[in-house]
Amino acid sequence: MPGTVTAVQAAVGDEVAAGTPLLVVEAMKMEHVLTAPVAGTVTELG
Repeated sequence: MPGTVTAVQAAVGDEVAAGTPLLVVEAMKMEHVLTAPVAGTVTELG
């Protein structure tokens, strides 16, 4: 489904825990928060 990234809540180099919100996507008038599946370091935002 097409959507628009409305907020980026992490940056390259950030250390995150599993479940940390990374970005918010708006699709079909609903916001979906995408979270980190595992703990680690953000290496790329694409």
